[in-house]
Amino acid sequence: MEIGYNEATARDCSDLWQDLTLCEKAGFDFFEPREDMIDRFEARGGRLEDVRAFFRSSRMRPFAMNALYTYQEMFGPHDDAARREEVLAHFRKGCERMRFFGGNDYVVVVPLGTEGYMGPYRGDRETVFEDLVRICTRLAEIGADYGVRVALEPVGARKSSVRTVEEAYAIAEATGRADVGLTVDASNLYVNEKLCDFSAVGRLDPARIFVVHLNDYDDLALDDFTAEARCFCGDGVLPVTDFLRAVIKSGFTGGAAIETFRPAYWARDPKWVIETAYKTTKRAIDIAEQETETL
Repeated sequence: MEIGYNEATARDCSDLWQDLTLCEKAGFDFFEPREDMIDRFEARGGRLEDVRAFFRSSRMRPFAMNALYTYQEMFGPHDDAARREEVLAHFRKGCERMRFFGGNDYVVVVPLGTEGYMGPYRGDRETVFEDLVRICTRLAEIGADYGVRVALEPVGARKSSVRTVEEAYAIAEATGRADVGLTVDASNLYVNEKLCDFSAVGRLDPARIFVVHLNDYDDLALDDFTAEARCFCGDGVLPVTDFLRAVIKSGFTGGAAIETFRPAYWARDPKWVIETAYKTTKRAIDIAEQETETL
């Protein structure tokens, strides 16, 4: 299994160009850029042509763009045209950048949600299903012009409208499109009431798994859950090996990218963050692959 890096991991202590050079040196196979990191790079005088040239000469390739946030009325009869165009401008910019960089073109789409990490989301599940089928279908139609696929990410936190891989998979299937699939994130499944049974991941059609994010999680009470509690593999209480074994069992043959949002890492030197991210992620993947081979 290949090893990827998501730019959130050293977001506030590094920049796009530093991420690229440090990740290549560390040994990462693929790289997940963030829109805000690219915007910051350009605002400081960086050239996207240089980023493209970097990837063309590097063994490391660009992968999925993170992330697009939608809203319930999008593409529906009560949609607000100005709001829709603002979101679509963001989406198209991400699509154009991924095509320009020449990578594996996915855009991660976050499901509908409420304010506050633990919610709860009070929307009707049947309506959510219909809304997200419509939204993902239309985004995929637009993305097809750029060669981009839509990767819907279930988020287990109570604020989220889609908390399980089964729900996300049903939405992807209902679109009837092969270019709508899933982003599967270890922590985003764990925060669904401390989920530790990842067997549903192992039953997914691997053709629907587009992006895999890997991380561990602090030992917290449910009401204290926060995105910032994600940590490097082996430093938390999440059964990372079980998650990876389920991904492998599904038949998925792609890679997994480390993604954390941890202020304590952002306070460190980016070289330490990226080197540690690679070593701990590689160790977790190696253990999971070795254990899977012995079963």
